[in-house]
Amino acid sequence: PYPEVRASVSNMDDPEMPAMTVRMWAIGLVLCMIGSALNVFFNFRSPAPTVVPLLMLVIAHPVGKFAAMTLPIRTYRLPRWLGGHELSLNPGPWNIKEHVLVFIMANVSIGPPYALNAVVVSEQYYGLKLGFWFNIVLVLATQLTGFGLAGLCRRFLVWPASMVWPQNLIACTVLNTLHAEEDEGSDGISRYRYFLYVGTG
Repeated sequence: PYPEVRASVSNMDDPEMPAMTVRMWAIGLVLCMIGSALNVFFNFRSPAPTVVPLLMLVIAHPVGKFAAMTLPIRTYRLPRWLGGHELSLNPGPWNIKEHVLVFIMANVSIGPPYALNAVVVSEQYYGLKLGFWFNIVLVLATQLTGFGLAGLCRRFLVWPASMVWPQNLIACTVLNTLHAEEDEGSDGISRYRYFLYVGTG
């Protein structure tokens, strides 16, 4: 019912489009590891630069297109004791569903954990050496508590149609623009080529 959402979010879906691919997992995990490592590294500097999920969204697109061009088009079958499923490193062109999943991975994992500051302050300012395993469990417990509360609040903050989050509309607009069909029959350059020129510049 909201014109902002209609302008940003596509109402079309292709159920045949592959989403949970090996390519998506590889690109998403590598980008998330690099982005979150940079954010943790810069967390203790002032002023601190930040790697935002929207940057991962933009970087993932050329990486995904490059992977779609270079990875072998071949189907592999897992052994029967692993389920016997078929998988391919390159199931076709880089698509919007893979791109959205990479963006979701970046949103979830790219920020430094809040408990990290408590660990550092307790060790550096108060001299409390709590140990490696306590620190790991503290960070995991606080992160998983946050995910659990987010899951409980989903019916109030996500499912109602009135819950319009402007930051997500920006991501939807960028995704739809990057994955729009190439400009056919036009004398100018395509959107993707223009994006590469500006990004390189």
